[in-house]
Amino acid sequence: MNRWTRHGILAAGLVGAFALGRASLSPAGQVNLKQGSPAAGVQGGPSVASIQAALASDPGEAVARIQSASAEDCLALIGTGPLWELPPLLRESVLLRLSEIDPEALARVLLDSPLSSFTFDRSGYEWLVWLARSRPDLLRARIEDPSTETKQRELLEGMLRQAELVKKTDPLEVLDTALTRGDLNSIPQALEELAKLDPKLAVRQLSKLLESGAWFRAYNPSVFTTLAAEDPEGMKAIFAMVKSPELQMPMATAIARSIAKDDPSQAVAFYNSMPTSRARSFVAVEIAAMWAKKDPEAALAWVESALSDGPAKRSAIACALAPLVDTDPARVLAAISLGERYGNTLAQMITGQGSMGLNGPGVIPANTVRERAALALVAKDPLQAMTILGEQEAVPKDDRSGSHFNKASLLGLAAATWMKSDPGAAVAWLSGLEKTERGNVLNQTELASAFNGLPFGEISKAASAVASMEDKQSADRLLSLMAQAMTEADPAAALQFAKQLPDEVRNSSLQRIIGEIAKADPEMAMQEVAGLPPKLRARTHGTIAQAMTANNPAEAVRYLDSVPAEERDDFSYQSCLASWVSQNREQAKEWWSNLPEDDSMRRKAALNAMAGEIYGADPSSRPGIMKEVGGLSDINERSRVFSSLIFAIARQDPEEAQALIDDPGMVLSESTIRNAKQQVEFMRGAHSR
Repeated sequence: MNRWTRHGILAAGLVGAFALGRASLSPAGQVNLKQGSPAAGVQGGPSVASIQAALASDPGEAVARIQSASAEDCLALIGTGPLWELPPLLRESVLLRLSEIDPEALARVLLDSPLSSFTFDRSGYEWLVWLARSRPDLLRARIEDPSTETKQRELLEGMLRQAELVKKTDPLEVLDTALTRGDLNSIPQALEELAKLDPKLAVRQLSKLLESGAWFRAYNPSVFTTLAAEDPEGMKAIFAMVKSPELQMPMATAIARSIAKDDPSQAVAFYNSMPTSRARSFVAVEIAAMWAKKDPEAALAWVESALSDGPAKRSAIACALAPLVDTDPARVLAAISLGERYGNTLAQMITGQGSMGLNGPGVIPANTVRERAALALVAKDPLQAMTILGEQEAVPKDDRSGSHFNKASLLGLAAATWMKSDPGAAVAWLSGLEKTERGNVLNQTELASAFNGLPFGEISKAASAVASMEDKQSADRLLSLMAQAMTEADPAAALQFAKQLPDEVRNSSLQRIIGEIAKADPEMAMQEVAGLPPKLRARTHGTIAQAMTANNPAEAVRYLDSVPAEERDDFSYQSCLASWVSQNREQAKEWWSNLPEDDSMRRKAALNAMAGEIYGADPSSRPGIMKEVGGLSDINERSRVFSSLIFAIARQDPEEAQALIDDPGMVLSESTIRNAKQQVEFMRGAHSR
């Protein structure tokens, strides 16, 4: 039975009829007659009379008999009366039989019925949909028949259009089309969609694909997980046919996961049946991970006895130890050495992603398990955790495999966790590290975010311990990392705390805190800048102005104008001016025109931030701008502004930009001219399109 015709019989109650009779529906959609069924032994087909008699006494037997009826008998059963007034069971069984042996007769029965008979009947409509998809030629013939009513012709044309659209998304249709046209790239997606609808059918289709010699890349290996869970034995048989390593690895690991989940011994047998290969190594890791969920000690014993030393074995050990990270973290942490290479899981190979923490994808088992064990042990005995990690060798600097975990990152994460619970002890441990290693730990982002969301009291307690470190350079760096969390918790308290810090660490913490305050309260930040040393004020003024720019770039520029000249810098102006000119070109241009001729710093900042925007929008400004650009003494700054101008002009008039490149009237670097010409060529192409 075609899979698209099952709905009609089932909707008419065939499930119940099958239960009464001696027939069953196979997974492939075929009606199977049980042994002993009278219909199974009928030679030449049952008679119309026997079917009609069975309908009254044994509906299931009637259905079974219809499944071997001839087209003539089917038409006789329908008779001359209205098709849709027949008993549903008889009607659907007969239409089903006709669809299998004589679609032309089915089309005549449906299309010769009055239009109103099937337009509003779900069954009739679905049978026409089946014809549109399976035998569109029969509907086209009726459309081309001059005697066909207009309404019927329009209905059939719409069905054919819909059928063509459905063909483009139906998994089986896509698979057939891909093989016919050689479009192998569409096979993985179609197979995945089919697996969602009918996994067993997808397994059979995959087998056919491989038997036909079709090769394709498994872009999404999750489809094999679905198929292996539904039919592991079928997938094992398919796996034996696969020669491509790119397909072997995702298929083998999916099979191993499915089997090991219920029966690790069967998974081990599958592993033993495989030849030595990368796929076999992946399978070992998957078996260890699944087995450990039930019995980690048994999984660990198998890994130790069955696997040879190497990255795969070490990764499998990590997977086997994973369930023990909370109950015995010291054992886990000691067993997964930082200085060893570990095999990646299949997910890491496919995605190219690693794991740096509990919030990551967690696709490198050794790294994830080691990290969880470290955090668990820090919670129980932080000094023991740091001792174990500190005694392990780091991976050599020349190791670029990406399969190891950075020692400094793990120490930084553990230190950040420890800092929250016992900052004094954590700081004492940091102070005891060798200077280079301490610097590496302080560079880790884990420490920067360790205090986010904590109450100010807890953060200040840790910060006080940090401030007492003898290594003031390290203390200064760590306090700077803590400034954001302190400010978010309590800005006023953070300021007071920073003002009381030792001289060696006070200023940078104050600068960072004032910058954080500026994001929410620029006025409060402005009042605090005067307390900073002069050399830090310019940078802090810029931070405040940048925070103001988001809401009012004009006010940000005016704020910079109000500070002493020695506390300004061109970089701070540039970011504010770029926003201002994009919002209000005329205001920004007027500000520029009113600058004193000898104000080189602000004029240079304006050139860098606004020249291209104003030059491109106001041709009359071009001579004056070019004069200022030529007046820049630094060739690098001159070249940078010139490049900005060329891009602005080329967007409107590539030929004018080219003329300026040919005769710039100033000395420019060769790379600037070369890049400017490339910009003009690109804009010429854009204009031509």
